[in-house]
Amino acid sequence: MENGLEGLHTAFGSQLCKALATNALPVTLSKPWQQQQQQRGKSQETREAGVDDGRRQEALSEAQLHLVEPPADDYLAHRVTALVFTSPVPANPSLEMILAVVESFRFLPGLAACRLLITCDGAGKVCDEVRPKRGLVTADLYNRYQVYVDKLRAVFGNQCVLALPERVGFGLAVRAAVAEVRTPYLLICQHDNLFVRPVDLCSTVRAMEENAEVLKCVHFVSPKTTFDEGEDGNASFKRVEDRLGRTAGSARVFDIPSSQGKPATSMTMWPMPSWLERNHICSTAHYRDFVVGLGTRIKPGQFIEETFGQRMRKDLAEGGTHARYGIYRLIDDPESATLHLDGRAYLPME
Repeated sequence: MENGLEGLHTAFGSQLCKALATNALPVTLSKPWQQQQQQRGKSQETREAGVDDGRRQEALSEAQLHLVEPPADDYLAHRVTALVFTSPVPANPSLEMILAVVESFRFLPGLAACRLLITCDGAGKVCDEVRPKRGLVTADLYNRYQVYVDKLRAVFGNQCVLALPERVGFGLAVRAAVAEVRTPYLLICQHDNLFVRPVDLCSTVRAMEENAEVLKCVHFVSPKTTFDEGEDGNASFKRVEDRLGRTAGSARVFDIPSSQGKPATSMTMWPMPSWLERNHICSTAHYRDFVVGLGTRIKPGQFIEETFGQRMRKDLAEGGTHARYGIYRLIDDPESATLHLDGRAYLPME
């Protein structure tokens, strides 16, 4: 990786977050976001309700985001909404971890120009111990999480933050956020899963548009699905196959014709046997109508991979067709494209 990120391998990835916030190349954020910051600098009358000026200044000083003008090519901006999901963690009210996730969008050219929506799950019920899976938090964590949500509003603006009134868990939080998306595609990230190398998101979306009937969701290379490259430069998929199997088939090449001044290219994908929660891009309609649609029963606290994912795995094992699910792993580079920081153990440097 570039910009001094090599060698930052600490237990919690905190140095990596700081590196992304301070050493990153300029990242492009959406015009509305930039306009909000400009307006706040001109007048204090634009303060969002419920966030005092002291808290706003603290949040903005913490948010070391680098703003530049959006690129002339707005191909992704009209097609993709970036969804980031967050919930109570010990690091609250620090924004360091989630800001690093947003800052890491710079690795996917064009993504930072897309609309951003941060969905905050409800804090949960107050008790004497923290039990994340049961939605239980201490009074101290409850209060720190409320400050954290207020700081997110201060930095990104109310229209970029969807704060759910009650704790519902990841699956139902995704359903609520997807209902707010108006673009044909959405990209999902969790607050502790960031990008660490370049990914050609533009070509990925083009491939999805050209193959909409079979290519509906694309995951990126993760630490557990890295692969090897032979001396001839060709990829060896043994590790990918060991991890994902051949239940849904094997490597497939999707051709992308030239269009709108963009050259023809191709991308290699591996069909996945189940739904996973890691960073991925998906057709909005597929998500809304099928993945989290009325046919998928999701209880409070459940993940999509626990419900829809298990149903998909069972269906494919019984001979079901993979095309109706359309989930693939992009095989573009041997190195992992993402890094999981583990929000439950993450400690900020501040």
